[in-house]
Amino acid sequence: MALRRRERFQNCAEGRRLTRGVRFEKKDARLLVEYDYESSSARVSRMRVSFFDVLAVGYREMSFATDAERKGAREVRCVSESHWLDDVVSSWRRTAVPGNGQYSMRLRKSFKHYTLFALDGRVDVVAASCHTL
Repeated sequence: MALRRRERFQNCAEGRRLTRGVRFEKKDARLLVEYDYESSSARVSRMRVSFFDVLAVGYREMSFATDAERKGAREVRCVSESHWLDDVVSSWRRTAVPGNGQYSMRLRKSFKHYTLFALDGRVDVVAASCHTL
């Protein structure tokens, strides 16, 4: 009896691909984010995105995704104005030490609010630039 249940479970598990979730990896001055998304043909695919000069990262689990989020999962949404972006950049500028070379270089950069929609969550990043790999 137990053998049949295990075989049935293995058959069900082989029929669908298990998601690996969102994975973060920091390499030097960049942050790599890997995530699964569902394409328009209902296939699960893996996406890698690299962010440079990251100031903040936020992750929120979603119990379900809206149609707009599912359709836009392949693209990285980018906005140059948001409340979270303003809060992060203003608090960073208040706490950064003037006279530091890194400070003056980063101060001249314009930061943006990037959003990724994965199968199991949403990732928000405030960074200077973003590239898909």
